[in-house]
Amino acid sequence: MKKYLYIIAIFALLLVTLPAIPLIGKKPTQSPITSKLEPFKVLDAETEEVFEIEARDYVIGALLAEMPISFHEEALKAQAVAAFTYALRLKENESIMQTEELSGAHFSNDPKKYQAFFTQEQAKEFYGDKYEDSYNKAKSVVDSVLGRVILYDNAPISAAFHSISSGITESASVIWGSDISYLKPAVSEGDLDSPDFISTKVVPESELKEILELKNKDIKLPEKPADWLKITDKSYSGTVTKIKAGDDEFTGNEFRTLFGLRSANFEVSYADKDFTFTTKGYGHGVGMSQYGANAMAESGKTYEEILKHYYTGVEIVDITER
Repeated sequence: MKKYLYIIAIFALLLVTLPAIPLIGKKPTQSPITSKLEPFKVLDAETEEVFEIEARDYVIGALLAEMPISFHEEALKAQAVAAFTYALRLKENESIMQTEELSGAHFSNDPKKYQAFFTQEQAKEFYGDKYEDSYNKAKSVVDSVLGRVILYDNAPISAAFHSISSGITESASVIWGSDISYLKPAVSEGDLDSPDFISTKVVPESELKEILELKNKDIKLPEKPADWLKITDKSYSGTVTKIKAGDDEFTGNEFRTLFGLRSANFEVSYADKDFTFTTKGYGHGVGMSQYGANAMAESGKTYEEILKHYYTGVEIVDITER
């Protein structure tokens, strides 16, 4: 039972901590790709052992963990290509400069730091009676696009993705402070019809005060709780970039993490000793929106059209043909 709950926790986490951070800040490879479909080395976050897995099996496991398998096949193809690109970029970077904590692996299966991934055993536990159909669908999708990778300047991109945008995706510079040419805002109207596009979270003033004081014991809050919080800056896409809490200041992402909000695109109001946060979207908002991708697929767009919409100026190539 404990292991099953761990699997459920992984699937819940992945929609909030979708990959990009381990890639941001590292210099991308500029030489021709040489890894092709060689196996990946993965550090198991539980056992701390490194295991080797074929590229095909890894992408199937990542697809089963990262996107609802009920989505349209073209959206699933886009996710599979993004998953392979993500893994390949990390592998290429590790061949240049190794990360000590990975113990020789290319990346780990820890969804808090890297892309989520299900082993067959984990997928069986998660999908239950629907495992066989789910696995066969994922396998068919992956086999149809395996080897295709998203490139920018002849290097695998940082294929960031998230669950639901605010209706327009976010720039990497806003979220991670690094300007990346292919991670720019893109209109994603399909997100507006996604489940829980808008959500609310109520935080009692006593709880909010306690959390703020735990973060900064010297914080000074105004006498009136209604004056405690003030959003002072937002991005073009609507992400809160600065919010004042008394005499302290936070980024929207810092505040989102502090209070467990679904995104950093939010408004805040105060009434009856409660603060109400109203958020749009789910996740960091950078790169491909999964629900937006599904809406595009249902409207007739191909996986290549989806990827080129969310990642500006990229090309999609089949490295098995190089």
